[in-house]
Amino acid sequence: MDDDDFEDLFGDVELLQDSSQESLTSTAANLNCEGSQPNTPVNVDERVTSSQTPFSIRDHPNGLVIDKIEDIFEQVTDALLNDRNEISITLKSRTSRKRSLDISEDGKVSCRTKQVSFPGKTAEEAWRFAVVIRILELMHEALRKDVVLSKRDIFYQDPALFGSQPVVDRYVDDIAHTFNITRTALNVTAVAKGIVAGAATFCRRDGSMIDCAADREGLLIPNLKEILSVNMASVKWILVIEKEATFRSIAASMFWETTASEGIILTAKGYPDLASRALLRFVSHPSTKNGFASPPVFGLADFDPDGVAILSTYKHGSKALAHESDGHSVPQLQWLGLKSSHLPHDERNPQGVLKLTSRDRRKARAMLEQQHTSDVRLDEEWQSELRQMLMLNVKAELQILDAIPNGMVKLLSSSLCYLGQAVHPSRGSWELRATSPEAQHPNLVPLSLSHHNTTHITRMLLLGLTGSIATGKSTVSNILSSPPYNLPIVDADKVARQVVEPGTFGYQKILDTFGPSTPDLLVPATPENGGEKGHNGKGRPLNRPALGRRVFGEGKDEDRKALNGIVHPAIRGEMYKQMLFAYLRGSWAVVLDVPLLFESGWEPLCGTILVVAVKDPKVQMERLRARDEHLTEEDAKNRVAAQWDVRDKAERCLRRGDKAGVVVWNDGGKEDLKRQIDQVMSQVRTGSPQWWAWMLLLCPPLAVLSGGWSYVRSWWIKKQWEKEKQREKAKL
Repeated sequence: MDDDDFEDLFGDVELLQDSSQESLTSTAANLNCEGSQPNTPVNVDERVTSSQTPFSIRDHPNGLVIDKIEDIFEQVTDALLNDRNEISITLKSRTSRKRSLDISEDGKVSCRTKQVSFPGKTAEEAWRFAVVIRILELMHEALRKDVVLSKRDIFYQDPALFGSQPVVDRYVDDIAHTFNITRTALNVTAVAKGIVAGAATFCRRDGSMIDCAADREGLLIPNLKEILSVNMASVKWILVIEKEATFRSIAASMFWETTASEGIILTAKGYPDLASRALLRFVSHPSTKNGFASPPVFGLADFDPDGVAILSTYKHGSKALAHESDGHSVPQLQWLGLKSSHLPHDERNPQGVLKLTSRDRRKARAMLEQQHTSDVRLDEEWQSELRQMLMLNVKAELQILDAIPNGMVKLLSSSLCYLGQAVHPSRGSWELRATSPEAQHPNLVPLSLSHHNTTHITRMLLLGLTGSIATGKSTVSNILSSPPYNLPIVDADKVARQVVEPGTFGYQKILDTFGPSTPDLLVPATPENGGEKGHNGKGRPLNRPALGRRVFGEGKDEDRKALNGIVHPAIRGEMYKQMLFAYLRGSWAVVLDVPLLFESGWEPLCGTILVVAVKDPKVQMERLRARDEHLTEEDAKNRVAAQWDVRDKAERCLRRGDKAGVVVWNDGGKEDLKRQIDQVMSQVRTGSPQWWAWMLLLCPPLAVLSGGWSYVRSWWIKKQWEKEKQREKAKL
């Protein structure tokens, strides 16, 4: 992440942590003041950098830091009294650890530095010097009086000089880094913005207690200087949440009772401040103060680059404050969600799924590129999710879970309520147990936004779904796209409409081809149609009846071929894109809902074909007329007769063999249909053993041969079927 991402992040929130006198003594000489005359450089900090005389040890609790600041003031005064032409203060560079080091040719390692000088070469340089001196003065006063300041307090002491809060933020951090101490040692502490709730109880040094379960609205992050210990006896997990709105939603849900009895929820309301990170470290890292507790820590953030960056800051720390990362990073944090596998996929543009902005794409690329230059690397899974965001150009917020009744509760219940303490043999960390919570608690309905399979990299089943008019194909499609299957549906009819919507390539191609010769190719510009620009602002929709008249009829074969040459490739391309989308999200299968599946050539690509049929033609006629009441009996017969007989489709499907061709007979009610679907899907899921899937993954040539054989076999069955039908017609 860029330094700019954190300029405003730590404006008034700092780490609360004691520093040792030993560290102050050993690093007191790191802040240097230098003075010079023309052609005669003079080091006015000689007593600090070269003398072996130690600082005077005061009885004052902040004595060492006060001594250091007073030495700086004394050196500045000496330089002024000796008429030095320039005075410089050297500060350590505050970047990532690797980038902040200089390695000389002889192998010596030194920290990079920057200087602020007075009067300097420019007015801005003199102003920076004044800012540093003023901040040191305010720190000195606070240390002598033993009062605590926040960065915001410092800014409001002299806003005319400082100009903006980030100026104070930057130089306070630089001074602390140069002294090699925390800001707590400078009496600059955090103004907490985060909130916490759950099963923990904090004990203050004055003996009072803070019960985090007392208020489901959350309690302000406590000052760790005031905390003596924390009771973590009941805590089984910790959940870090990106947004306050999500925190309050969870606290107000039925999941609160679980949280209050066995968990902790915490949010810093966006990018985490150091106080929130310090508290998370305090309760998750084993120590005498938390009873040596080390519960697993999980993160819940938006599926976007900022969400990943926020969780990475909790886990690894920030680049801008890398020098303080060890004390408040939580490397054991696991990403619970929101992930690509949680995104809904039953629509082309599902509610809550947004396109990445230019800033999002830049940030994601920067985070991936930094894996090669930074000393902190994202987990492989996190990198994979970032790549999927970029490839699919999508992001989503946690609120997308609200699209499913109790979606958030189901996700948390299935992930947190039945944690197993599975310890990784190499890391000794907590991980989720593979045992299914539904097996232990049959009444629990698990969250299943998408049917994610951890072995999806080895295979994904293409399940072709077809039927005939009024046989129930749409009903089966709805069943497969709903729990417990939640399979993505690639609907050919919907895609055919989508690829010619205003603004698409197909739409523009049709306008270019037929527009000049078809004046009424677009619907009239009326308020109901969205005016001249249409409802989406990209143009008026196509006038389908006019387009039909233009391409259908005698002598219009070339026009029809031209239209098919535009629409059919666009449909196939969009369907392939949606199938790829489903694969990348980990779906074990995707449903190709194609009414003319056999006729359009999709059959050889499908691993399994499911035909929804009826045995009794009367049932089909009754359903059609009940659905379309305006149809006469003759009209209904004509519509059914215009399509393949569904019983022929069923026979054709069964020729494919067991599990490759399945027929669902839908002459009964919906419950009977669901029961058949359950049986069919159970058979389909167990149709290919896992060892075979891994064999295909590990041996690509074998995978190619297997896929080729499946395609050739389907093609051969198709040809044999067609020959049989031709022979039957010849006999007639």
